[in-house]
Amino acid sequence: MNLIQKRVLDLADLQDLSTRTCYSIAKELGVDHPYKVKFALDQLVKKGLLVRNKKTGQLTKVREGELFSGFLNIPIYGEAS
Repeated sequence: MNLIQKRVLDLADLQDLSTRTCYSIAKELGVDHPYKVKFALDQLVKKGLLVRNKKTGQLTKVREGELFSGFLNIPIYGEAS
């Protein structure tokens, strides 16, 4: 996880990111381009740290081990093929 992703994830603890634009988040975090914030949000969703509701667009931070949408997040170590 890079610095921008970490800062966006920390901001998700304090605020609802769905109501904010990438430009306003970038300005608050001191990031030079809003696209970097969009990329960080997309990567956090891809990693499963944020969940985006496709109908409402709402972003929700997933807590470690939290049951979300019927699934339990369990890390798997040493996965064999």
